[in-house]
Amino acid sequence: MNRKHEIKNVINSHEYVCPHFSSEVLFTYFFCMEVSSLEDIPEGMIGFTAPPHSYATTRTEKDPYEEIHTYLANNGFENNSKALALEVYQFEDPEWPGKVDVFVPVID
Repeated sequence: MNRKHEIKNVINSHEYVCPHFSSEVLFTYFFCMEVSSLEDIPEGMIGFTAPPHSYATTRTEKDPYEEIHTYLANNGFENNSKALALEVYQFEDPEWPGKVDVFVPVID
């Protein structure tokens, strides 16, 4: 976080995105900033493009993942477990879970 000023082409300097993936044996979690291009990546950082997907999303005081997965199950949708889930935080107030937008990929 203390190196965010080094990232070029930032789309929204007030928020950061945490893509993540989890399985029975592995969990990955990145702190990212969305950029308009991946030119000039600072040393020690990585750049990647997340493929486009359809998402179910919520912001809630409850467990957002439980809320989304319940909604998906009750409405005939299925989580795309091969894609990254996203959490979008505001730098000024990153309170979990009530002020975080959570996006869970769904199978089209």
